Amino acid sequence: MELEEKSARLIRAEEKVKLANDELEKVKKEEKKRMRKVQDAHKYMMGGTVARFFPRCYTFNKLEIYRIISYAFSNPSVQSFIEKVVSERSKEEGKSEKTISENAGPGKNEKHNGTVSENGQ
Repeated sequence: MELEEKSARLIRAEEKVKLANDELEKVKKEEKKRMRKVQDAHKYMMGGTVARFFPRCYTFNKLEIYRIISYAFSNPSVQSFIEKVVSERSKEEGKSEKTISENAGPGKNEKHNGTVSENGQ
C-alpha cells in the first residue's frame, strides 16, 4: 500500500465536507437575498413615506435633505412625538393584527402629527 493512496473512508469524508461547504454557501446566499429583500422593502416604504409627507423632497440634494431631517429630528416637539409613537407601538403590540393595521397611519384628512388640515393634506 502506498502512502499517497487515499482510503475510501477519507475520500467519502472529503466528499461530505465539500457537500457541506456547498450547502453552507447556498444557505448564506439565500440569507443575503432574504435580507436584501427586507431592506429593499423598508427603503421603498421609507421613500414613499417621505414623498407622501414631503413631496418637495426630490427637489433637494442629499446634503440639503440631511440638514432638513437633522433639524427636524432635533426639534423637542418632534422628539416628544417620536417618544409618544414608540410608547403607543408597545401598547398596540398586544392588539390583534387587524386593529393595528387600522391604526397604522394617518387618515385621509390627517397630517403626520395627527392634526387635521383645512385642505385635507
